[in-house]
Amino acid sequence: MTSQLASPPPERGPWRPRDAAAVLGWWFVAGVVGYALVDAGGVSATELFGVVVPVQSLGAVGAVALLAKRRENWREALAVRIARSDWIGLLMGAGLQISMGIVLVVVVEQMLGRSLPEQEVVAAAGDALSALDRVLAVASLVFLGPLAEELVFRGVLLRSLLRGHGTSAAVWISAAAFAALHLLDPSAWLVTPLLLVLGVVLGYQTVTTGRLGRAVAMHAGFNLVTVVALFTVT
Repeated sequence: MTSQLASPPPERGPWRPRDAAAVLGWWFVAGVVGYALVDAGGVSATELFGVVVPVQSLGAVGAVALLAKRRENWREALAVRIARSDWIGLLMGAGLQISMGIVLVVVVEQMLGRSLPEQEVVAAAGDALSALDRVLAVASLVFLGPLAEELVFRGVLLRSLLRGHGTSAAVWISAAAFAALHLLDPSAWLVTPLLLVLGVVLGYQTVTTGRLGRAVAMHAGFNLVTVVALFTVT
């Protein structure tokens, strides 16, 4: 009677920059699926924040979880942890949004003599008039969106870049990719420098703390200021 030896489990490799590209690909596909699930003739705030953004964000998170089967333990390798001190990031992100927002408005409206265009998702949040729409907007822009984006850019991409590049190069490359992603919305080009600075700050916070928690909290605080401002003036 012969015994059959069990095959060893596949060797897990390190996270690589192309993993981030793969996740972004699935993110794009998930966004297409999200839009396909709603009325193609026009997406309401409820559909955008209740379907499109959640499907897209969960698609990115799901892609990371899928890739993690062939990579290092994703919680450890991507530093998916949050400490009590990381919650100060909410205030840090809010302060960064307010200060940089003021500078951007002065440069664009006062020096360039033009109005600051609203991003599509920001304009939709401003149109979220019902209580349900506002809850969905907060859930999407303050919780799901920051979590998915930080997992991809300061998790998969930044961590993989740190293996072969210096800290500054890894932080700036991941920040540039983060800012460039938002150019899929044509009206976001004027705020791209602001998003680049945000990405750099979030990158250095991730490297300094050794975990994603502070960056997620800062990103959430950054977005929260915009959401609150839109709800207040609407």
